[in-house]
Amino acid sequence: MEINLGDERIMLLHARYSADQIREKAMAKRIEIFGLLAKFIQRVQPEDIKISTFQKRLEPFWFVVASSRYVYDRRHKYRIELAPKVHAVTVHGNKYSVMGEGNNAIEIEAMDHCTEEFKRELIVDAFNGSVVDLKKYLS
Repeated sequence: MEINLGDERIMLLHARYSADQIREKAMAKRIEIFGLLAKFIQRVQPEDIKISTFQKRLEPFWFVVASSRYVYDRRHKYRIELAPKVHAVTVHGNKYSVMGEGNNAIEIEAMDHCTEEFKRELIVDAFNGSVVDLKKYLS
């Protein structure tokens, strides 16, 4: 068995929007933030709402990629149904008789050569260990 662990790295993802762009978006949506109450009942004007502070918030997470590959051999018996008239079959020089009265089948023992591969990517919140969907930020 071989286990390989990659290098751990810390990366800072680049922001999609600058601070000025974020401020403009916030100013444009400041009435929508307060919902229907501000629109219909109180009739708040955009000039009445001031944005007092901005902050940059970092959200640490783990991006984990795991893969596994299994290569193995296994013995297996294959059951082959035969026509009612057949009482024996020869395969690669080996003669196989039917299994019994009323059971028109043979069993051939074989060696299966198998390969299984798995790959999984996870994005996990670094604070509580829950799986989060942040894949859109990794592009």
